[in-house]
Amino acid sequence: LVDRGDSCAIELCDYPAEARRRHRLGVLRLVRLGAASQVRFLRRQLLRGNDYSLALAAASLPREPLVDDIIDAAYVQAMGLDDALPYTRKEFADCVEAGAGEVVTQANEIEQVVFTAVGTLGTCRQLLAHMPPGKWLDTREDIDRQLQDLLVEGFVRDSGFQWLSQYPRYMKALVLRLERLSGQYPKDQRHTAMVNALQAPLAQLLAQRPGVLRDAEPVCLYRWMLEEFRVSLFAQNLGTRLPVSRKRLEEQWQKVQAWLALNPQ
Repeated sequence: LVDRGDSCAIELCDYPAEARRRHRLGVLRLVRLGAASQVRFLRRQLLRGNDYSLALAAASLPREPLVDDIIDAAYVQAMGLDDALPYTRKEFADCVEAGAGEVVTQANEIEQVVFTAVGTLGTCRQLLAHMPPGKWLDTREDIDRQLQDLLVEGFVRDSGFQWLSQYPRYMKALVLRLERLSGQYPKDQRHTAMVNALQAPLAQLLAQRPGVLRDAEPVCLYRWMLEEFRVSLFAQNLGTRLPVSRKRLEEQWQKVQAWLALNPQ
């Protein structure tokens, strides 16, 4: 089942992993099409008000795409679409019935996490804007790349709440890194080089197989371990969600390679 924007269609895909990814988005679209009035209500209510507008402006984020992302995430969570996808009419009806009453609650919970993260992101943007021109360029490039990865299209929908809920801490870690940069630049450089070396194989893999983060749990875990590793290096006082070190990341990448050997496509 594939997403056609204002409709859905059945298509045959070349690979099972591709089919699962597209089916998830197709089911999500079908759910939203069947709940049009609720979607309109959420679009009117979410991230609405002066405080939200100011935070979004400071963070350089447009409201409408972010609201749609929150709505998608709310339906994914309420319907359990990341746990089990429906493949029959009855499974789909049962899925909708089980989750319909939770959508607004989930949307409000996600909205608060996103708002907290966005507020701190605005502070991060201000600190970046006030960095001396031509100074600390490697740090700026690293942070720009990190933000691009964290704020990729569909990040609210696709991160899963267990990792999305860590975004406020990731943003706070960025702020602390920037606030300490002038007095710790040589240390920051060493840490940046270490992170870049660990990030490089993942970036190469994602360029070759863009959907692999959804296909492979070992790859997904490596991606989030990198974020936790950044926290441990640049804002250690914030703590990490799981034990992480360079050695643990190298061991996790071996698991990624083992998965890729078993799943060449």
